[in-house]
Amino acid sequence: MSFGGHVNDVVNRIKQNAALKNARKRKFKGRNDYANIKYTKTEYDFPEVFDNELQK
Repeated sequence: MSFGGHVNDVVNRIKQNAALKNARKRKFKGRNDYANIKYTKTEYDFPEVFDNELQK
């Protein structure tokens, strides 16, 4: 029983997946904007409510 064909198919599939992975790395390397996100706190301008108005 020979299984060389199956092993050869697996090896070829691994090579193809590695080539796709490298192509995706080259495509997106340095072009994503996610590395330049600045985390700033959002400020809101809510109106003031005084105690006597709040009790009404």
